[in-house]
Amino acid sequence: MSTEAEKLLNLEAAPDATGTKETTKDETTTLALNVTGTCFAIAAVSSFLHLLLDSFDKTWLWPFLGFFLLMGHLLLLLAHCHAQQPWDAPFRLSSAALVCKTVAYFALIATYLSPSFIVPFWWWHAVVLVFIWPAMVLLIAVLSLHFCAALPRSDSTGPDTERLNRWSHRVAMVGLMVVVSTCFALALLLLFAGGSVVRDYILSILPDGVGPPGDPGGVQVLSPHATSVWKVDICDMTQKNCSLNDFPMYTWTAVSPGGDTKCLLGEYAFRVYRADPSKVLILFDGGGSCWNWQTFVSGMCSPAVFWSHTGLHNVNDPDNPYYDFTVVEIAYCSGDAFAGTATHFWIMPAQTASAWKPMRGYANTLAVVEWTKAQFEGENPALHSPLEKFVVAGESAGALGVQIWQNEILKRLKGFYREKDTMFLADSFNGLQVKGPAVESGVMAYWGFCDSGLVPSELQDRCFQKELGISDIVLYNLRTYPNVRLLMIESKFDKVQILFADLVAAFNNLWAIIHDLFTGNTEKVSEKFFSRKSFYRDLTHELTLYAAHPQFAVFLVNSDFHGFTNLNMHELNMTTPKGKIVGCNDPTDGDRLLSWLSFEVSQTNQCSDFENETVEEWTGHFCNASIPWSPGTC
Repeated sequence: MSTEAEKLLNLEAAPDATGTKETTKDETTTLALNVTGTCFAIAAVSSFLHLLLDSFDKTWLWPFLGFFLLMGHLLLLLAHCHAQQPWDAPFRLSSAALVCKTVAYFALIATYLSPSFIVPFWWWHAVVLVFIWPAMVLLIAVLSLHFCAALPRSDSTGPDTERLNRWSHRVAMVGLMVVVSTCFALALLLLFAGGSVVRDYILSILPDGVGPPGDPGGVQVLSPHATSVWKVDICDMTQKNCSLNDFPMYTWTAVSPGGDTKCLLGEYAFRVYRADPSKVLILFDGGGSCWNWQTFVSGMCSPAVFWSHTGLHNVNDPDNPYYDFTVVEIAYCSGDAFAGTATHFWIMPAQTASAWKPMRGYANTLAVVEWTKAQFEGENPALHSPLEKFVVAGESAGALGVQIWQNEILKRLKGFYREKDTMFLADSFNGLQVKGPAVESGVMAYWGFCDSGLVPSELQDRCFQKELGISDIVLYNLRTYPNVRLLMIESKFDKVQILFADLVAAFNNLWAIIHDLFTGNTEKVSEKFFSRKSFYRDLTHELTLYAAHPQFAVFLVNSDFHGFTNLNMHELNMTTPKGKIVGCNDPTDGDRLLSWLSFEVSQTNQCSDFENETVEEWTGHFCNASIPWSPGTC
């Protein structure tokens, strides 16, 4: 055989070098696509975890989550197409899943990009189904791909190509499983967030007697065209003047101010009880607080207008120390201690509302204060000035409202009251935090408090630097208004204040807590939360600063109860510094809380357990000697 013929036969028998190179190049491209797609899928799940663990603070992660998720799936799909393997059916399944997932995420992202879009209740369930369906389809595709990968490949030549195939397959499986998991996680988030399952679980782990505020039977959301809320007629200020003179006597009337006012859910309204025009009580309602998505969906703040009918709100009880006062009740539905100006992307599928929740505590309260001011003005003022008696009171979150708004209320209503006849009452909340003002100021910054205009100019810089605490505002008020009385009611071991402080600490130190738990450093974890002992220590320290001002007085009760001014008059009369509803067994027990609240009584600091002052510091129940306590006349 000639040399030329041998060369021809050898050429025909030898593998195609060009084909081999092309095959290797295809496999390398497939591997690159799979690796890139898997990285995108991991970035998607990382974004999702950040949204959950960082309390939805970084809402810009929502668009990135969708981009990473869809791009990861698309690249993995292109890799399978490029691999030239017999997985036509899985390819079609995966393509269908990608289309459905794209539709679902675009529906979700529409709620992000359109703050005014009121999302129907069914919308969330539709998105859930469209997320679950492609996740299940994609899971089937993943299993099919796994079995298809076991089939022999006709174009596989050489150990390098086989090794590339194995790595490409493994990376693809990881990427696809991450995509499936993220889809299922998103579906579960939309399914359970804000639902009864989550809410019931949160209630089950809270201490006895601690629960979310508002009506336990559900939330009545006020619509723009409503004529009544909670069986109270509404006067719409966008349609009429809503003067107090036009309201019936000894009857509650709601007022819808319109403008920038808003609840987390629905429209805003406050409530007015017309009685003696020379005596006015402004009531800040309680209702918890929210400073992230988790606390919102857990129901830790009242999201809509709700009226209370107990305690000081019971205007028909002659034993009420503010009986026959004209009452202006500031409803609380913003979750921001009446001080917010921010808007946050807080999805809550168990509702029909915009996914963007407005924290408008400042605008809501300002509207009430301005309406009250207008009642002193004009040719026929509805309120007499200067007032014979002027009281501003609040319980729980309302107590924070009293402290934060004292300066602004006194400035805006100047001339309509006499300082000696004016009293502010804060019941059961002072904003104590485990690590002090830095954490506290961080929460207020999340609400948009520093931008609200409530912060006095000399404290503004400290607010933006996150060095301002509620105590700084209270001390400013005490220095600025030496003739205006400020009263506080506190429990030595208030379980609700401790709970909220611990929640703030938990979210603020989440990564550190996880690290300490994994390393077994439980002592370090416990230092990040309040104990009864540490709470009472910090509370007494703060009250000592306030008690240096003669116009201040505190009623300190030996209990863990929260919200005394919500008790009925009989229970208030049975409460002394010795405890909640314990009666008066001894004159040294101190004043009865009901009489202490009376405007005519000269309030003094009230506490119990004077005989234990010599006990080791901060052991618990004794009255700290740094505060000028009075034994009272029980």
